[in-house]
Amino acid sequence: MKMKPEDFKKRVNKLLAEERQNPSCLWFLSYADDTGSKGCIFIEAHGMVEAVYLAKHRKLSPGGEVCGTSVPPEHAPAKEWHNRLLTREQLAEATGEEVHSIKEWNELEEREKNATKPQ
Repeated sequence: MKMKPEDFKKRVNKLLAEERQNPSCLWFLSYADDTGSKGCIFIEAHGMVEAVYLAKHRKLSPGGEVCGTSVPPEHAPAKEWHNRLLTREQLAEATGEEVHSIKEWNELEEREKNATKPQ
């Protein structure tokens, strides 16, 4: 059942109010569509709904589907990487980690699983 626009707005406002009871932290948002990755963002917010809202409001969101997670402080990149749309290469530079898509992770896991099977 599709929500009416006015009901959706009420729901978002309710969620934003609830999230603002939480302490602010860094969020990682990743955007994609049928063609693949559209980029990612590190943004400070009180919750996922606020992170998505702020990214859109600040014109950082490239559109498409979004997924996200909070980032533990010990894994947060330097502030120079916050509040901007990052490419895959920039994300790797920001985190010092190799970056893989979900599809690539699945392929790596499958190769590892097959490598450990007895021949």
